[in-house]
Amino acid sequence: MHVHPALSLAAALAAILPAAPGCGAPVPCSTGAYWTEGDEESPLMHPGGDCIGCHAGGEEEGPLLSVGGTVMAERHDATDCYGVDGVVVQITDATGTVRELTTNASGNFFLRAEDGVVVPPYEVTLFANGRSRSMLGARVETNCMACHTRDGAHRAPGRILVP
Repeated sequence: MHVHPALSLAAALAAILPAAPGCGAPVPCSTGAYWTEGDEESPLMHPGGDCIGCHAGGEEEGPLLSVGGTVMAERHDATDCYGVDGVVVQITDATGTVRELTTNASGNFFLRAEDGVVVPPYEVTLFANGRSRSMLGARVETNCMACHTRDGAHRAPGRILVP
């Protein structure tokens, strides 16, 4: 029996990529590294997920966060796909306070509420590998992943990307 090469590739990808919830289609992950520890507390947990949504309830759900997000390698990477390590996320708030948060090994960045708050509106610039990228216009939402979902929301095109 002869198997078409495209079908062989599809079968191989389906075997190594996780399926999207509710269907058998592979979910993209450009880095090939995934968070696999469920809800185990960690600064690396659930890259691309709703940081503020989970960390709004206080210590029962982990530390309260003022700002949180993930810098990804590709615009439509799936939640739990590791992002990019070492990106500097510079936030300048309405008071002129500048905070520099560096992404960790899963691409996550965050500011714990105990370490300060970001007063909106604020501006964001990312720095990595000698390059930079700024968000267009000032923002008020401090839950970056509310807009920077896999498919994008509220006029965001998708994930936060490394410059």
